[in-house]
Amino acid sequence: MSDSAIGDRVVRLVALGAAVTVLVAVAFGASASAGATGAVGSNPSSVGALAPVSGYDAVVTRIDLDRDGDARWQVEFRYELTDRAARRAFARARTNVSNPPGVFVGRMRRAVDRAQRETGRSMAVENGSVRTHRSVPSGRFGVVTYRFTWTNFAATPASDRYVLGDAIGGLRLGANESLWMEWPDAFERASVTPDPDASQAHAVRWTGPVQFRTEDPTVALDATGVGGFDPVLPALGGVALALVLAVGWYGYGRWWGESATADDGPAGGTTAAPADAGGDETRARGSGTAEDSADDPPEELLTDEERVLGLLEAKGGRMKQQDLIAAVDWSRTKASDVVNEMHEAERIEVYRLGRENVLALPGEIEV
Repeated sequence: MSDSAIGDRVVRLVALGAAVTVLVAVAFGASASAGATGAVGSNPSSVGALAPVSGYDAVVTRIDLDRDGDARWQVEFRYELTDRAARRAFARARTNVSNPPGVFVGRMRRAVDRAQRETGRSMAVENGSVRTHRSVPSGRFGVVTYRFTWTNFAATPASDRYVLGDAIGGLRLGANESLWMEWPDAFERASVTPDPDASQAHAVRWTGPVQFRTEDPTVALDATGVGGFDPVLPALGGVALALVLAVGWYGYGRWWGESATADDGPAGGTTAAPADAGGDETRARGSGTAEDSADDPPEELLTDEERVLGLLEAKGGRMKQQDLIAAVDWSRTKASDVVNEMHEAERIEVYRLGRENVLALPGEIEV
């Protein structure tokens, strides 16, 4: 074979190899692009990707477990109204959202359907709603809040063990997103993975950016019976009722005997002195008052958060921080610590009025 023929063959082989390389690259690129599009379109990696609103500054997701394994979801899209663009974005959101929130709930239903297939548990989205308002936690914010119930959200590998997270495994939190998982007094935390950024007695929080592993986030809880049905309680109630009846019967018998003796009176028909009768009546009134006050829970059994929330509810949803300090007799330092913790957990809102802090229940400050 001549040198020119060999050279032509080499050129053709090189050209063929280059063509194959280009075709493979194009095919791989198209496949990767289609896969990425499918991932975004059919399986959003974050809650924010489900948003029917735009232009928001932060997303706060709260997942609150019920005793039956359902979870109440609350997703807040927050607009920091510090410039005209943010105010316009929030105005568009207030105009465009509808109640019931069909678009958002529809997207959540598709996510729940996928979780149902992956976990093998029957799940559904129920009771969807949305509201918009302006609040003042620290600066002026506009908030769009979606709420719904995700049924059968918790896995129950054992009768007293509940596991949260398998339905949203692999979730990604953006830099402006945070995720809370919360549970009632009927549960005790057993383990949490990965380590949360904030932790409370009945809640944990992760703040983005973070990419969870496929099996995370995971919160394992043990049912304690506190705050729920406990088979021991009826038995204790029966014992208490028997004691009350016994004491009542004994007291009634003594009262009846003393009354009969007083009515008979000593010889000569002398009646009981009016002062004694008045004393008995006074003692009876005092006893009733003691019984009434015993119905109220002892102050020392309330948590600091419960005391603050109770005072806010009694004050119609808002009060000055100085009034809180006077009502609970705390130092300014302790009051500030409790308020800051509750504000960080989004249990209350705090804003300035002149030189004073005003506390409010979430959603109470509206315009």
